[in-house]
Amino acid sequence: MGVALDMQKWIGAQREPAWLGVRRREAGTAEADLELPRWDRTDISGLDLAALRAPGGRIQVHLPPQAAQAGVVAGEVSTLGPEHQEVAAAEFGRLVPVATGKLEARNAALGRVVLVLVPPGVALEQPIELVYELPSDPGAQLHTRTLVLLGRGAEARLLQRTLGGTTRTRGQALASAVVEARVGDGAQLQFMELQSWADGVYAFGQRTAEVGRDARVHWLLAELGGGLVRSGTRSVLGAIGGGALSQVVFFASGAQHLDLLATMVHQGQRTDGLMLAKGVVSGHGRSVYRGTSEILRGAKGCNSQQKENMLHLSPHARSDAIPALFIKENEVQAGHAATTGKLDEEQLFYLASRGLPRREAERLVVQGFFAPLLERIPVPAVREALVDLVDRKIDGEA
Repeated sequence: MGVALDMQKWIGAQREPAWLGVRRREAGTAEADLELPRWDRTDISGLDLAALRAPGGRIQVHLPPQAAQAGVVAGEVSTLGPEHQEVAAAEFGRLVPVATGKLEARNAALGRVVLVLVPPGVALEQPIELVYELPSDPGAQLHTRTLVLLGRGAEARLLQRTLGGTTRTRGQALASAVVEARVGDGAQLQFMELQSWADGVYAFGQRTAEVGRDARVHWLLAELGGGLVRSGTRSVLGAIGGGALSQVVFFASGAQHLDLLATMVHQGQRTDGLMLAKGVVSGHGRSVYRGTSEILRGAKGCNSQQKENMLHLSPHARSDAIPALFIKENEVQAGHAATTGKLDEEQLFYLASRGLPRREAERLVVQGFFAPLLERIPVPAVREALVDLVDRKIDGEA
């Protein structure tokens, strides 16, 4: 029995809104006709889609106190009322189209859909938390699509935790997470993600935000898990004065392979984009970081900057920084910078002379390397969780 036939059978068994069933069937048909993507520096030919079981996993949505009274909506679309179904139907696939590729089509066909809607003028102090957990069984798969809409002048923080999956020694699993966010004029969205999939997981993600006039999106991402990860963030600055900040912390250990992308698309005048990345690679780990600034005609007065810093803890570690600038307008500013370095043996010797074992000395150096980005995390619990995950990576426990 082919993958497409299994997929269509699964779709037909779901109890959900009619529009979503139609979209799923269309996506399933498209997925069957598409090939797995081929990327330079990242080979996913080892992914066996035919061996995967029906989608499963756990989704939790936690609203902060008083959010519901303010009109904030967050939940799986199958549980929401007709007015919110219309909103979800209009946004589904608008920023990340089904036809983008085989993995995007599979996400649309099999993904559980969560809608987060913050009305105009509502400002949330505490984050909305989304937890997506993959089962630990070999052959498991979990696909999620998060639709985020912020009305004019709204302010919100979202914390997305993606975790679980099988270990590499037991088999493989597949996870994909798509985010489509529309940030209204004057609104501010801070999207935080802690990704800690197990090392047997092939993980794919695409986050895209459409940013309104004088609005801002702040991506704050930690990519720490997975056996092979391909994860991208795209900010479309289509209106005057829009801004985007992308901050990525990543740690590739063992035989882990991380391929990360950050893209700023400047369409409106006086838009501002900044991409910051700090990564550590240890063992036989491999990282690829691709930063892209696209400045289109008409985007006068915009500013797009990139900075990537990589630290190697092992002679076998490898990292590639691939910045790119595509500029089609005058009177703009754009630039990029990238560094790669090893542990400073003089620093380690100094710390050892103060009585610290080498592992603890390495831990302090890594924490100091990540500190400029970690200090920007506004939620203490998230910052502490990230520090704990980094510590576990250093100790070889994750």
